[in-house]
Amino acid sequence: MDARVDLTEYVTIPVWYGCNNNCTICMLSALKKELPFIDFDTFKKLLMDVKNEGRYRNLVLSGAEITTFDDLEQYIQFAASLGWFKKIQIQTNGRKLRNRKYLKTLIDAGLNEFFISVQGLEETHDTITRTRGSFKETMEGFHHLSSFDVNVMTNTVLTKKNYQDIVPLMILLSKEAISEIHLWNFFPMESTDTGDFLVSMKDFNELLPQILSKLEGCNKPLVLKNLPQCLSIGDPGFFDSGLPVTLIHQIYWRQFRENRFGLCPYRDQCKAEGCWGLSAAYVQKYGDERDLLSPIREDHPGFAKSILNHAGRDVAKTTDRLEYTTDQDTFFNYCLYEYKPVIPFKNKLRSVNLLFHSFDVFRANKRVFQLVQRIREALGMSCTVWGVKQLGNDVAWEFYFYDYRREQRERSITKVLEAIRPMISCQIRANENFPYFMFSIDIDHGLISGEKSLEEIHMYIGNTPSTVSSGICYSLTSRGRRLENFYFFFNPKEHMKGLLNKVFCSAYIDPTKVTFDQILWPELRNCKTICIANKQNNDCVYYSGIHVDQFIFFLKRMKYNDELVSFVESNKSRLDHLQFDVGLDYRMDGKDLVFLKSGYYGNF
Repeated sequence: MDARVDLTEYVTIPVWYGCNNNCTICMLSALKKELPFIDFDTFKKLLMDVKNEGRYRNLVLSGAEITTFDDLEQYIQFAASLGWFKKIQIQTNGRKLRNRKYLKTLIDAGLNEFFISVQGLEETHDTITRTRGSFKETMEGFHHLSSFDVNVMTNTVLTKKNYQDIVPLMILLSKEAISEIHLWNFFPMESTDTGDFLVSMKDFNELLPQILSKLEGCNKPLVLKNLPQCLSIGDPGFFDSGLPVTLIHQIYWRQFRENRFGLCPYRDQCKAEGCWGLSAAYVQKYGDERDLLSPIREDHPGFAKSILNHAGRDVAKTTDRLEYTTDQDTFFNYCLYEYKPVIPFKNKLRSVNLLFHSFDVFRANKRVFQLVQRIREALGMSCTVWGVKQLGNDVAWEFYFYDYRREQRERSITKVLEAIRPMISCQIRANENFPYFMFSIDIDHGLISGEKSLEEIHMYIGNTPSTVSSGICYSLTSRGRRLENFYFFFNPKEHMKGLLNKVFCSAYIDPTKVTFDQILWPELRNCKTICIANKQNNDCVYYSGIHVDQFIFFLKRMKYNDELVSFVESNKSRLDHLQFDVGLDYRMDGKDLVFLKSGYYGNF
């Protein structure tokens, strides 16, 4: 159990969509003709990007059926030649592995891990794959693998079609030379279960004790994927819905979102980490199971097992997560306007490393990395702005989503909420007819851990007519809307007089008691843009486009955590290509000017 594979430490590249089976449960069946083949040059670039980012040391090659791809050996050889990947895995139905010579060729090329699908005993398996003899060929592959020094795991998708086979199949597989047995709940890839595949959680609950009793003592974990974690009853079953990062075309993710995982009546009360809850198709078919499910507490077996198996991994760590720039990187400021670095930037640090480091310093739950990845998969790389906010000794984060096409937007509130729904619940329903160009959500420890739901969204619309760029922010909650802030953007080289007038045109500033330099610091004024915001209880100034030395000055003057400052100082030569954005909330407190909150920004 201690050596259990953590799939979240893998990156998957689907290369090829040919297949020698025709499975009724295939997630790609409706998409195979649309998904693009990954040619060798593209594959090499993807792998170099993965290596340069420095995060994922394990690789999965998949398809539909990757072993039907004639150039698989060449792709494996290149991946192995990089000397970067500890594990190179294929996801396969295993049929071609019955050819021992072919199998040895793949292993000699560098393949060292196999994830093999088995969907039932012989008759059931062949019925699901719609290929006679497929079960026997897969089992022959298992027997050949036992003579090689490689890691082998199995994958079975739980459906009504193989429900009666599950217990004897698990017994059969436990006797093979494999390290783990995976049992996955069915992915409908639609909002209704039109194929009648989904097993009810009541039936699964009756099945689970039978499986565990038969596997007891086999020293092989049963990994249960995409099933409510509160159904856990102990060893050797492990509820773990972590998945690899998958570099697949957006066509797939658009279809995948139809699953709408994460539905659960107890989401706001549950302490489970990474639980996918129920899918939309399941709830439509069987209901929300409020009488069967229950919020996980500290005394629940599922909670205890999660802590045990995530020891040392429940807190986010920056180590081995550094992301490096490539010559293809694009750079954006906190308004998601692109800028060009004035010095060479290849193989330097991306701004997201500052975000990851803050997660480490403030001991954010590891789920936050999954949240970042979900957003990246939904919107794309470098399309989301992040902010690290300091208020006294407390810290929180904010994620900002821009789409200046407004009514024709693609990065909408609805899309983001759907993307993060498996991790974060939210009852707010956005009116997509509003002409907003940006919105943001506050991220804190409670939201990341799943202890609370998202209860507020900040929506920004234009403020016209205005002599300078301007915006208005509204708070959206399930109860309605509320005006929050006004923003005005100035070019300090051209609009210093307008800045002066704007700063002192405020109910929170007494111009007879403070100077302009106290509010607009001379050390930061030689930047690209200065924004003045009028908020409900204070004003705010944002400096956009400052260089790394100015950023260090800001962090020190605002007394940021020593570890945050040290990280920037020690990596100054790897961050000096970036333009930084920072902000300060301020107001008068009697005769004194006080700074209430501050923040710095980047994108991922």
